[in-house]
Amino acid sequence: MKSLIRVGFTLWILMLASQVALAGERDAVSGGFIGGVGLGGAAPVNGFGSDYSGGAGIDGYIGFIIDRNLSALLSIDSFIFDTSNPNIYSGEANFAPSLKYAFGDSPTRVYLIGGLGINDNIAYIQTSFGSLQVSQRNFMIEPGAGVEFFLNNALDLYLQAKFIDVFAESNFSYIPISVGLCFK
Repeated sequence: MKSLIRVGFTLWILMLASQVALAGERDAVSGGFIGGVGLGGAAPVNGFGSDYSGGAGIDGYIGFIIDRNLSALLSIDSFIFDTSNPNIYSGEANFAPSLKYAFGDSPTRVYLIGGLGINDNIAYIQTSFGSLQVSQRNFMIEPGAGVEFFLNNALDLYLQAKFIDVFAESNFSYIPISVGLCFK
């Protein structure tokens, strides 16, 4: 999982750096690549044990601007949920092809985002004999909404919330809220 997060983070950085370098050479609303990275927290909704508290993590996406309002994205999120037991925590990583639709043409725009993808749930347990990791992959949906604030032709600030519902043997869901930068 750590290597997967490193690869994803490296891809984000390379893509975002290239977008900033090319920002002056194209119209940011009529095609081209888009990417974003944000930090946030997540609140368990259901399916988590009573020992679990909120989580913290990172979210991001890369994709293509279809038109002024519509973008096709690959959303990637990763959150860690602590428990009241310091030897147990849960890691969540989500990979979801998504669509984002932003309303209007003003500097501050509300948008809807939705995707269907894969959740990788990893439980980490530290024992006196070493550590144990248990992993399972399941389908998930992630509808959400956000607000983006125009900063310049290459950069927006966003505030976003999603509802992530994982279809596991025992379903669980959580709501991540993040703040980040969108590079276009």
